[in-house]
Amino acid sequence: MKEDPWLQEAIPTLEKWGFIVFPTSPDAYHFGNWVLPAARDNVALRLIRDRGPVHLDLMPRARFKLPVRNPESDWYTWDVVGEALRIPPPTNRVFSLEWLHGSLPVINDAFAPENWERTRELLSRVEEDKRRRFTEGRRVPAHA
Repeated sequence: MKEDPWLQEAIPTLEKWGFIVFPTSPDAYHFGNWVLPAARDNVALRLIRDRGPVHLDLMPRARFKLPVRNPESDWYTWDVVGEALRIPPPTNRVFSLEWLHGSLPVINDAFAPENWERTRELLSRVEEDKRRRFTEGRRVPAHA
């Protein structure tokens, strides 16, 4: 995993920001893709390199379990979190560590145990709307 230049930058950056990082090995079964879980304060995250782009998923730290075996339903993609919490997306709409760093105070507060129920409702609404938009955009008219 240390051979990936993006990852070589991400690990010390996350540690500098106070995250505890849990490095994993590349997944040979999935073409060497890697998952980098980390946690701090009220937030757990996983960075995923999937054949090139890096993806970010987030969850409340209180729900985070090691080894990372949380069900997919516990994780929220960064764009859903951003939309639900009204965090402006990056100008190119691609995840970056800078976006994460600038968004951490808002995410940390929203994922705090005392705020989680309200945040979970917001995230669920955004996910539902995202699914609806995707489904509506994929509709194919029936042939007569």
